[in-house]
Amino acid sequence: MARERRPGNVSFVAGDYLDGQLPEGKYDLVTAVAVVHHADFGEAVDALVRLLAPGGRLVIVGNARDRTLLDAVVRLLPGCRFRRLHLRRYLLVWDKPR
Repeated sequence: MARERRPGNVSFVAGDYLDGQLPEGKYDLVTAVAVVHHADFGEAVDALVRLLAPGGRLVIVGNARDRTLLDAVVRLLPGCRFRRLHLRRYLLVWDKPR
């Protein structure tokens, strides 16, 4: 449905962020909803960040495994905005420097 409603200057790409098939440094927005917890957190974040163009935004809605997640996020994505949500979920927003 989103594809039919999109403005002319927007395109949607769905793919596996860990398989290396998506071009790096190309995307203005990368989202991951309930997928990051299926991989090693550090590897997942590194792979998602590589996809972003300078100035691009990363948005993750995830399932928290334990209380140390915030420590990892702060080390990997300095300056990110992190908020705990209901049912052990979290919202993470980070802007890649230009």
